[in-house]
Parts: sequence; structure tokens; C-alpha cells
Amino acid sequence: MAVDARTKRRGSASVARALAASDVGTWEWHIADDVLRCDAAAASMLGVPQARGDRGATFALFLDRIHPEDQRRIGTLVDDLRRNGGLYIAQYRTVPEPGDVRWVLARGRFGQNEDGVVSEARGIVIDVTESSRDGFLDEAAFSVTDASVGGSTGWPNSRWPCSLRRRPACPGWASNG
Repeated sequence: MAVDARTKRRGSASVARALAASDVGTWEWHIADDVLRCDAAAASMLGVPQARGDRGATFALFLDRIHPEDQRRIGTLVDDLRRNGGLYIAQYRTVPEPGDVRWVLARGRFGQNEDGVVSEARGIVIDVTESSRDGFLDEAAFSVTDASVGGSTGWPNSRWPCSLRRRPACPGWASNG
């Protein structure tokens, strides 16, 4: 079944509106040429230039915009993913401008090419500044809507002090047994 160009444009515009309404940005990093391309939302959260054609930011600039207390952890995570590939989830602080600290929740995948070499990464970043307290996701920001329709009443703990990449090791996580 073929999809005409007009339908594709409407679909893309709809996705872009949904992402913008949710404070979600998208990014991709072509590792060989070290070009990090971000849409406007991700660029704003990360403090890097928005992609324009073949131009983007570098990984060094991205890492420089991460809060100094989070740089080593995120740098180590990225080094591991560059060697092995795979899916990741991480929460960290960025400093897009002096004095402006943002909390972001990032999810992405580092993919391997046909030779097994990690060649690119893609993902999303979500600005969770308003729903974070001191680096912990605030249960109230997530549970009100879900509980109001009969869902979960919140996270197992009111503060979730663990890496989302290793959820099973978190206190109170259901799979901890």
C-alpha cells in the first residue's frame, strides 16, 4: 500500500506537534563524522545548535553542556555504548546556558552496521525539569493523571533514586523479588 506525499507530510507534522507538546526532542549522532543532529526541542534542552542540512554539533560540545557532576557518568555510558551498541535510558542535567540547569530523561539506541561496528545513535530527550526534585523523578508529576483513570497510584517509592538503565536493581521495583 503506497502512501502519498501529502499523507506523509500530515503524519510528520502530527508527530512534530505531539513531540513539541510533550517537551520531547529528537537527535541522531553519526559517529564516523562526529555530527550530532538535533531538532529544535532537543537542541534547546541540550544547549547545542539545531541541525541545519549536514551541519550539527559535535559530541564534545554535547558533553560540555552536560552538568559537570554528570559528565563522567554520561561519558562512561556513551563510551560503553560506542563499543557494544544497545539501548540506553539515562537521566542527567544539562546546562544549555550559564545559570540554566535542565533535567532530561534520554532514551536511545546505538546501532551497529553490517560489520558489527557501532556507527550511529538515535534517540529522544524529554525535559523533566518540572517533574524532578533534586535528581529524583517526582511521583506526583506522573501519578495524578494515571490514578485519575483507575491506573497505578504511583511509583513504588515517592523518590526513585536509581538509574533507569538498571531498573531491576532499584529499591521497590516489582521485579526485585
